[in-house]
Amino acid sequence: MTTMLGTSAPRSIGWRLPSFGAGLIVALAAIGSAVVVEPTELAGKRRLGQVVGSEPLGPGLHFRWPFVEQIDRLQVSLETYRLDHLTVNTIDNQPISLAVGLSYRIPSPAVLKLLYEVGRAGNFDIGENFARVIADRTAKVFAQQNTTTISEARDRLSTALKALLTQDLRALYGIEVVDFQIAGISYSDSFRASVEAAVKAKNEAVAAENTVNRIRFEAQQAVARATGEAEAKLRLADADRQAATLLAQGHAAAIRLEGEAHAAVWRQSAEALQLSPLLVDMARAERWNGALPQTLIDSKAALPLLSVAGQQPAR
Repeated sequence: MTTMLGTSAPRSIGWRLPSFGAGLIVALAAIGSAVVVEPTELAGKRRLGQVVGSEPLGPGLHFRWPFVEQIDRLQVSLETYRLDHLTVNTIDNQPISLAVGLSYRIPSPAVLKLLYEVGRAGNFDIGENFARVIADRTAKVFAQQNTTTISEARDRLSTALKALLTQDLRALYGIEVVDFQIAGISYSDSFRASVEAAVKAKNEAVAAENTVNRIRFEAQQAVARATGEAEAKLRLADADRQAATLLAQGHAAAIRLEGEAHAAVWRQSAEALQLSPLLVDMARAERWNGALPQTLIDSKAALPLLSVAGQQPAR
């Protein structure tokens, strides 16, 4: 009895091992046949290397035949592709290092093309193609710019590159460009040195011009002050001259009036003498003090007159 049980147990275990292995294989195959596509993804399906369907698979749970079918997922949400060390040359042959960023979104019609026509099948292998397109278009735009005007034209250049990349990436890959930004601009050491020298020279020129303007202003102030003083002196001299002229004219007028008064008196006296010669005698009589003259003047000599004391004049 013991012998029979001992021989039957290994046989039953031997029959169960293949069943367990088959079940395990089936379970693993069932687990591997389920694929979840995330909300930010779309996917494509291949069967024995051939693309199945003309539309991508949307988010959710999808099944595939194990070892026969393959589901390739692709991120389609908003993404940013960066180039941090892109070197371009300007029209004046100056090298510039740029950091640029491209924000893009993959629309549904472009998914299968990007999965199976760009790069290796089943992989989003577009990075190198992005880099070539961005570098080429950026180099073309910057090759038309002068280095000294790039900083002030930064927004305009970003807008121009966004329009150009939107057109070309849509045509090449069906990608929707959302934004393009020039994140950084680095100039060469020689250009920075030349800019610093130019700025220094400009500052020195401005300082020299300010000095010249200050000296010119001070000279103008001195001229204005001297002109004012000269005008004041001229006005004072003119006032003195006018005062002297008026004084002289006043003296002359006084002398003239005095002469005219004397002349009038003499003229009136002459007219009076012509009218009455006795006026002279009358004037002498009015001025005689009653004393006789002491001398008598004749035609030859002056004779003294002797007065007689107590003699009364004859009546």
